[in-house]
Amino acid sequence: MTHEQMKESVQAMNNYQAKCALLELIKDSIGDKYITTIANKCIQYGAKQEKEKEVHENYQ
Repeated sequence: MTHEQMKESVQAMNNYQAKCALLELIKDSIGDKYITTIANKCIQYGAKQEKEKEVHENYQ
């Protein structure tokens, strides 16, 4: 993986975190089961990406 690709993946993760935050707000205001499921999946994925991001940063 090149440095450029790494930067792009970190950017994508940051975008993903923003979407997660938005889903959290929607979940809180609607409390809909479907939204909750999506938000939880998103948060789990985000947490996994965070771990990978740490590995990338430690690698540099």
